[in-house]
Amino acid sequence: MYKNFNYYLLCFMLLFVWNCASGPSSIEFTSAKTKARSERNLKDAETYALKAIENPIHANDAQVPYFLAMEIYKQQKKWDLVYNMLEEAMNRDPNAMLERRFVHKEKVITKMSDAIDIFYKNELWFIMFNDAITAVNNEDKSKAIELLLLSIKLDSLNVKSYVLLSKVYKLNNQSELSLKAIDQALKFDSLSSEQKAELYLVKAEIYKENDDYNNAIKYSELAYNQTNSIYAIIELLSLNLLAEEFFKAIEWGNIAYEELYQVDQAFVPNVIFNIGLAYRYVATYHYDLGVDIIDRLNNNEQVSRSELEDCKNNFDIALEHFDLSRDYFLESHDEQMSDVEDEYDTDASIRADQTKDYMKQIKKTLLPFIEKEITNLNIGILE
Repeated sequence: MYKNFNYYLLCFMLLFVWNCASGPSSIEFTSAKTKARSERNLKDAETYALKAIENPIHANDAQVPYFLAMEIYKQQKKWDLVYNMLEEAMNRDPNAMLERRFVHKEKVITKMSDAIDIFYKNELWFIMFNDAITAVNNEDKSKAIELLLLSIKLDSLNVKSYVLLSKVYKLNNQSELSLKAIDQALKFDSLSSEQKAELYLVKAEIYKENDDYNNAIKYSELAYNQTNSIYAIIELLSLNLLAEEFFKAIEWGNIAYEELYQVDQAFVPNVIFNIGLAYRYVATYHYDLGVDIIDRLNNNEQVSRSELEDCKNNFDIALEHFDLSRDYFLESHDEQMSDVEDEYDTDASIRADQTKDYMKQIKKTLLPFIEKEITNLNIGILE
C-alpha cells in the first residue's frame, strides 16, 4: 500500500514539473493554445498554429505540429492531417519532450516519440483499419488500399492490415501486389491459424484465376491443414475437377458431404452437384476404357482374355460410379427445388437422366456383349 502511494506520488510530481516545461514560444503559438484550450475555438486555433509552424522560432520545434495533430485535427477527425503533423513532429525533433506528460500502463511517458508510437498502435491504427473496412463495404477499393498502407506505417507488425490489404488488392485486380502482401504477412510468427488459412485461400484464388490449378490446389490444401476450413474443402473439390484430377475430387467430395451441415444452404445444391460430377467423370473414364475394347472387337482386332476381363471390370466400376453420380445429381435437384413451388428441370436433373441412359446401356448392351465374348472364349478353349 505504502509502495503504491509512493509510486503515484512520484508520478504526480513528475507530471506537475514536466507540465510546467515549455519550449520555444511565439505569440501565434500562445494564441493557438489559448483558442483551443480555453475558448474551444478550433478554427482560430488552427489558423494561429499554422502561422506558428512557419515562424522561424519554431523551425525545429516539434511542439507545434504535435499540437496541431492532437488538439486540432484529432478533434476534427481529420486523420490524414493527424498523421502528417505527427510525422512532421518526428522529423523536426525525434527526441522532443512532451509538454503534457501522461501515464500509460504504469509508466510515465515523457518523450513525444513514445507518445506518438502509443497513439499510432492503440488508437489511430484501429481508426484507419475500421475506415478501410468501411471503404471496402462501400466498394471504394482505392480508398481502402490508401488507408491500409497508412495503417501499416502506423504499426508495421499488425498482421491484420496485411491480410485485408491482400484481399483488397485481389478485388482490385492487382494480383502481384496481393501476392506480395501475402508473402509479407506469412513472415510473421504472430499469425494465427485462421489468418494463415485466409492468406493461403486468397493466394489459391489468384492462382485459380490464372488457371494455375496445381498451385491453387497446393495453397488450398495448406489452408485446409490450418483450420479444416469447409471453404477450403469446397474449393479443393472444385479445383480438382478443373484440374481433371477426378479421383482426388471424389476424395474431397466425400469429405465435403460429411461436413455439409457447415455449408450455407444457398451453396448446398452446387456442392452436391460437383460431387456428382466427380463420380460421373470417374465413371466415364472407366466406361471409355471398356468401350475401347469393344471397338477393337468390332474391328476384328485380337483381344486377349485378360483384356476382356478388364473390360468387364471397367464396366462394373463405371456402373457403380454412374449410380452414385445419379444419386448426387438427384439430391442436388431436390435441394434446389426445396424452396420452389413449381418444379422444373435443372442441370442436375438433366444430368441424372443422361446418367441413367448410360447405366441402361451398360446393363442391357455392353456387359451382356462382353460377357458373351468371354463365354465364347472359354468354349473355344474347352473345344
